[in-house]
Amino acid sequence: AGRGAFHVCTTAENNLCIVRWHDSAVVDLSSTYVCTQPVCKKEKTLVDVSCPAIVNEYNKYMGGVDLARMLRALYRIDHRSRKWYRRIFLDTPRGSSERMAAIQKRP
Repeated sequence: AGRGAFHVCTTAENNLCIVRWHDSAVVDLSSTYVCTQPVCKKEKTLVDVSCPAIVNEYNKYMGGVDLARMLRALYRIDHRSRKWYRRIFLDTPRGSSERMAAIQKRP
């Protein structure tokens, strides 16, 4: 499947829609709220890629959801330890400082 192609699986009883969308990488999404019906075109450079509605909804509202994971990946301090409890104690202050930074950035 080429770029912009997608495969859809839906269930009738609980209105679940699972989409595998091929962009520059494969993206798997599932939703009970929106599926693929309205398709919009995104233009980036010279290639038009059709984008299912579920991808647009995810991109619109994902800003705060994965923010902590994104900040943790950007500013990762790797303390390798064989003791599992040390990782918990080293991770707690960093996680709280990331949450405080996210709260301060809110409008």
